[in-house]
Amino acid sequence: MRVLLRSMMMSALLLQVSGCGRSSAELEPRSPVRGEVTVAGQPAIGLIVRFNLNAGSGDPRAQKTVEVLTDAQGKFRVSQNAPYDGLAPGKYTVTFFWPHGGDPEAPANSDQLKGRYLKPETCQFHIEVLPQSNELPPFALK
Repeated sequence: MRVLLRSMMMSALLLQVSGCGRSSAELEPRSPVRGEVTVAGQPAIGLIVRFNLNAGSGDPRAQKTVEVLTDAQGKFRVSQNAPYDGLAPGKYTVTFFWPHGGDPEAPANSDQLKGRYLKPETCQFHIEVLPQSNELPPFALK
């Protein structure tokens, strides 16, 4: 009996320690989002696309900013907690940062786009994520 009780207590402790992330009940609903980015008509490889949730337009549990890196064809699919789980439905301002080597921690002055698409308040790209699969029109940067 003591062994069974000790085993149950250890199992409960392991479950408690391993449950570091948010539970599925705490996650907002998400919709798949994918798209592509070109610069001067060419695929933008290693470009960071930032989705900035507009205030008051989405689930309050949603992340305010989500980043994704473009692949060798300039394409992306948004993943947060699971592969391609996407974004919470809502309105977003989309910004772009293209550091040499695709390093999101690179300083802003390393942006190959010279900061033209870096700030949400001055960027002209706006999308609405709907509660369905979202194929975004291509982002054509200069």
